[in-house]
Amino acid sequence: MPIPVAPMLSFDPIAAEFPGFHALELAAHCGTTRRNIQRWKTEGLSVRCADAVAVKIGLHPLSLWGKAWIDAEDELARRETDQAAAALETRRKNDRNYKRRRKERENTAAGWAFMDGRYRQWSAQQDRNMLEAAQRGVQAPIVAL
Repeated sequence: MPIPVAPMLSFDPIAAEFPGFHALELAAHCGTTRRNIQRWKTEGLSVRCADAVAVKIGLHPLSLWGKAWIDAEDELARRETDQAAAALETRRKNDRNYKRRRKERENTAAGWAFMDGRYRQWSAQQDRNMLEAAQRGVQAPIVAL
């Protein structure tokens, strides 16, 4: 399952840690490409990406973003929980539908034909058991379906 999109965090705190650095120098310090630096400046960083970048430059994300970091983490956790709950509900719904369809199938002509075929198979086995028992001179027990 893909992780839901979380609130984006500003790139400004990282840029403030490296004043006067160009995008290429920032990219080298953050362990990424110049293109990602430009993207982060315009769009911001996701919570996971911000965590990785902060660790890469030797800081904790909380020291860079403060309360915004906590709020973003909480929002991401809430969205992930909601997504997991929705997936579980879908699985439960599909399971209920499977049981309902199976019951409907058993109550249709095709379902009865299937059950009739099982009865015929059972009946044929009973006939073979009785024939074998008669040849041996004993009474064959009746086996339940």
